[in-house]
Amino acid sequence: MIVKLNLLQLSTVDQYKKEFCRLSKKKLAIDNIPLIIFPEDFEHACYEYLERGVYKGKFSRKRARRLPVIEQIINKEIPSQIIFQTNRKKKTVAFVSETAECCLIVLPATNNGRNFFRFVTIIAFGKGIESGPKKIYQSGKKIKRSALKSVFPKEKES
Repeated sequence: MIVKLNLLQLSTVDQYKKEFCRLSKKKLAIDNIPLIIFPEDFEHACYEYLERGVYKGKFSRKRARRLPVIEQIINKEIPSQIIFQTNRKKKTVAFVSETAECCLIVLPATNNGRNFFRFVTIIAFGKGIESGPKKIYQSGKKIKRSALKSVFPKEKES
């Protein structure tokens, strides 16, 4: 099977940031459940650790180039496996695409009785293409798209 990946090739960090903001303004959904992306999540999504463990200290072109892949994953244009990450404090859903060598992570949330996904980050596997997905697969359980409605937290009654 031939899969076309939409990757960005821009010159500056500002251009990638503008593209991220454009993406955040789109009405996106995963199986009719809204996906909310906040423009201020750009740094979290497109920066990675520096050497010596400086958190989010370095712009990651590898991550930023994959911004269009977010839409391809949620629209089922490229293969992905869905992992409900139950081994985390906040249970998240990971869409692992070994084809795109990345993973989209979203947080299931409920507000006023409405379910939605909140964008958390995109991880590009790069050198860790073998080990990266393995860690995510081990962080929870594989689920089918039809089970996505069951991952939402129950709203607390006041």
